[in-house]
Amino acid sequence: MKTRVAKKGKSDKRAAIMEAFLGLVSERGFHNTPMSLVAKTSGVSTGNIYHYFPSKEDIIIELYRKIKLEFIRAMVDGFSDDQTFRERFRSIWLIVLEYRKSHPKETSFLEQFENSPYITPSLSEELMVAAKPLGDLLTQSIKEEIIKDLPIDLLVSLYTGGAVFLAKKFIADTIVLDDELIEAAFDACWDAIKK
Repeated sequence: MKTRVAKKGKSDKRAAIMEAFLGLVSERGFHNTPMSLVAKTSGVSTGNIYHYFPSKEDIIIELYRKIKLEFIRAMVDGFSDDQTFRERFRSIWLIVLEYRKSHPKETSFLEQFENSPYITPSLSEELMVAAKPLGDLLTQSIKEEIIKDLPIDLLVSLYTGGAVFLAKKFIADTIVLDDELIEAAFDACWDAIKK
């Protein structure tokens, strides 16, 4: 008896294209990921890829949007108004660390994207809307003089940079993360932004 391969639906093909692209880019980078290889890896013909995504740039931007929104949702869902400001910041910091550690392909993709010319003002605005609860937390913390009065982007970089660094070192297998190091790193990041 012959086994039939189920045809991929539209959303399945889009997902297969994006998953293949993510894996390839994390290994090869944006410029060394030809569409022919994406087609071969995803099982979707090159012509069909262009049916779902008009260009390689559109795949890159859509994949970034998907990953970043997933990451933002994890952070927004990760803290409670019942916590102190420091506890909320700690919860978010630990989510950043855990997400980046457990999503190595996504971490590689985000690093490449955020150091590329692909980000647009409209995409930045969309992500800021999704991250509004985090922005509100930072703004309120500034007003209450709990953290330094610096631009939000700079605060986020100072605050989460240590978690991202540790996650990248963990992924590269060049660091052993234990509770003591994690707590010391969080304390250092918190000290960088607290008033």
